[in-house]
Amino acid sequence: MTLPVRKCVLFRHGIGYFEREEEIEGDQNLVLSFKEEVMNDVLKSLTIYDNGGGYVSGISYEGMGNKVPNILINLDSSESMSQLMAETQGANVAVTYAGEVYKGTIVGIEPKTQKKEVDKNTTFFETNFLTLLIHENQLKSFDLMEVENVEFLDEEIKRDLQHLLDVLISSKKKSIKNVTVFCKGEKKRTFKATYIIPLPVWKTSYRVMLGAKEPILQAWAIVDNTTEEDWKNIKLELVSGLPVSFIHDLYSPRFQVRPKIEVQEEAAFAPPVLEQALENFDEDELYEVMEERKEKEYEKKPKMKMKNQWEWREEVELCHKKKVKKKVKI
Repeated sequence: MTLPVRKCVLFRHGIGYFEREEEIEGDQNLVLSFKEEVMNDVLKSLTIYDNGGGYVSGISYEGMGNKVPNILINLDSSESMSQLMAETQGANVAVTYAGEVYKGTIVGIEPKTQKKEVDKNTTFFETNFLTLLIHENQLKSFDLMEVENVEFLDEEIKRDLQHLLDVLISSKKKSIKNVTVFCKGEKKRTFKATYIIPLPVWKTSYRVMLGAKEPILQAWAIVDNTTEEDWKNIKLELVSGLPVSFIHDLYSPRFQVRPKIEVQEEAAFAPPVLEQALENFDEDELYEVMEERKEKEYEKKPKMKMKNQWEWREEVELCHKKKVKKKVKI
């Protein structure tokens, strides 16, 4: 459902204020179409009024560029029927052929060359045959030129095909983006949407008419409608003021650069190496080994320098002179 324009206010600095209003009832999905270059102003200024007991559950808009979603079907050639059957290989379908309905799974498309005699002249032509797996154990081929109807039985295939066709038709309209407003409610109520977009500056032109009793001065306003729809039965206001306006990029996707933390890899601990066990050692031999170890450890320790008797006496006399109490062992 689309909303008609009810009011338009044009300013001299190239900004237009629009009001769209319509009576709605129940749950509605309202679509507003804009050019891609005005999406920044739309996202900055769009305001929704759902009066009368309703509310807005969400708003969605198309992103930048004509992006085809990741779906199972792809159509990029003129042979839409045969390519569609090839793209949906493995889907469950119901094929109507010669008045009978066959249900099965698409195996693939097989091109074949056939001949036809017309007025004793033989002509050859190529056609595509659709192969179905029927009853899980039977393969049957159908000439696509003679197939009357093909019905997809998978709901996912149906949704993807419809969505693909919607994207393809919308891509024909260059740089047109849709903003969808999802409204929830039960009663009949008034829905209103307002926004601003850039528009050409409105211009003035004056005329003086002579020949009558009094000269007449006419002032004309020249307005350019560069939108995608006609303005019918709207209230148009022209403002000569210059309000403050700015451009803020809200339409382009933004990504924040985050620091990357590397996973610290620790080396595995080696198993402990045990000393060689003492086997068949008697007590005397074990005592000798322990004494040898003690002697080696004692030799490794730094040895203290021993003071002689005269050095101790000189130190004691020096402490008495400085009146420092110090315990000295002799």
